[in-house]
Amino acid sequence: MNGFNYMNYNNGAGVAIADFNNDGLQDLYFLSTLGDNKLYLNKGNLHFEDISAESGTASIPGFHTGVTCVDINSDGWMDIYICLSGPFKDPEMRRNKLLVNQGLDKNGIPTFKEEGSKYGLDIDLCSTQAAFFDMDHDGDLDMFLINNSPDIKVLEYKNMEDYIRKESKITGDRLYENRNGKFVDISKKAGLINNSLIMGLGVGISDLNNDGWPDVYVCTDFLGKRRPLPE
Repeated sequence: MNGFNYMNYNNGAGVAIADFNNDGLQDLYFLSTLGDNKLYLNKGNLHFEDISAESGTASIPGFHTGVTCVDINSDGWMDIYICLSGPFKDPEMRRNKLLVNQGLDKNGIPTFKEEGSKYGLDIDLCSTQAAFFDMDHDGDLDMFLINNSPDIKVLEYKNMEDYIRKESKITGDRLYENRNGKFVDISKKAGLINNSLIMGLGVGISDLNNDGWPDVYVCTDFLGKRRPLPE
């Protein structure tokens, strides 16, 4: 796998900063596209300890593209959500991973368990990044997920009109509502445009018009609004 046979190879992955052991110091989690990820515990005075293996956060199969910190179960321990993508036909290779913090072991090391399917977050699109926020003010966290195409080279310019009209099964923006701890795709209901040309690169959440409701800003390649399908 390289930049010649997979366009997004050089996009990189990400880094997350959070206090994973609740000691008041910010720790670092580095994502690797194809290699082992690294979790560094902050020991103070800019000294960090590699606890990747002991914490269970190192060896995550697949092509990693983005990482988000979230307390998914509101237990006071920060969890890790990893987005996956890649030119894989097998959807199992693209399933996002949710590493749920199990607290400290006897050595004071935070340990994690993969529980994506439990929350409906083992999504098998071609994901780039996730953002968690309470979109409906009901007291729990919902999620906005941006996705990218595995390879733009499969698109032919002569078929652009078809790509604009046709919904994509692996790319495009997605919105998930938290319903009693299970995340449900409500993208169509929310009016999100979905076609083969929407390739998300970055996402941010903010109340841009100060009306008390969180807004979503997405950076994307291409796009092209979807046109009505023939009757």
